[in-house]
Amino acid sequence: MSTSYPSLGKYQIIEEIGRGGMGAVYKAYDPFLDRTVAIKLLAPHLVWEPGFVERFLREARAAGRLQHPNVISIYDVGQEGSNYYFVMAYLPGPSLKQIISQKGKLAPAEALPILRQVADALDYAHDKGLVHRDVKPANVMFGEHGQAVLMDFGIVRAAEESRLTGTGASIGTPHYMAPEQVKGAEVDVRADQYALAIVAFEMLTGNVPFDAATTTAVLYKQVNEPPPSVTAFCPDLPSAVEAALNRALSKSPTARFATCGEFVSALQQAVSQPARPIVPPAPTQLVRPVESKRQAPPAHHPVAQPQPAATSPARKGGVPVLLLAGTGVVALMLIALVVYSHNIVHSKVS
Repeated sequence: MSTSYPSLGKYQIIEEIGRGGMGAVYKAYDPFLDRTVAIKLLAPHLVWEPGFVERFLREARAAGRLQHPNVISIYDVGQEGSNYYFVMAYLPGPSLKQIISQKGKLAPAEALPILRQVADALDYAHDKGLVHRDVKPANVMFGEHGQAVLMDFGIVRAAEESRLTGTGASIGTPHYMAPEQVKGAEVDVRADQYALAIVAFEMLTGNVPFDAATTTAVLYKQVNEPPPSVTAFCPDLPSAVEAALNRALSKSPTARFATCGEFVSALQQAVSQPARPIVPPAPTQLVRPVESKRQAPPAHHPVAQPQPAATSPARKGGVPVLLLAGTGVVALMLIALVVYSHNIVHSKVS
């Protein structure tokens, strides 16, 4: 057991399951209702602040009246000695922070349904007069049926109203704080939208838009620097996604969307657009090769062998014409010799 408290009131502590600036979270058992619950025990430094307990109880009661499938259900608020805690539904998880850490980034088809559920939870709470003030992936858990559930309503507001803000302590999480929240100005529902836009940026890219080595540098960027281009991280995203994110991340609250739901709707519409114009490839043109005056036979064809000459019509009886011509010449010569001999004999007789 990771805590020195074996029980808080009627609840039996099982194990510690989380810890943050506002306190520790324990898995516990309610023997009266025979169910597993989660208990958040407030950090001692918060309880010591004058007036904090009254503000916490007020905010916890207001959060307890929220009944929404994407908002954590608060069952009870208790005190044991100097320990103050509230009891809520136990969710098996994981958290959205764990999912982003594992995957690096989420595809739009996976990220948008989660953003829609968180936006619905925020708009519902805003209609009831509650501002979350600490929207971040670690405060989004997943229930038994995979639904996204927003945690920790009310605690940041109670801390902001204490003198902690006057001593330079950071209330909220710097990477997700709206500029007006950093400057200590009045915070309303539009600060939650700004934080949700940072969560959306992180889900789509795997990176927060404003990061630095120190908390002071991060807070400076939140107030003074524009967000980086989301398409620089993910070139396949449509440019309209950047426009929707930049509006929700405006330094001026009045320039943001009217509601968180309106922001997510703009993001959904932007994602449905093509990332870039699709240019069809140019048609392939067939070019006839220039024929040379003398071409070698194709390599894949066997070279034609010379064929024997066909039998000429000048052949007679199978004897070539040249042989017949030679025989005729010989015969003429013999005839001439005979005639010449006859003349010589005749001249002698005469």
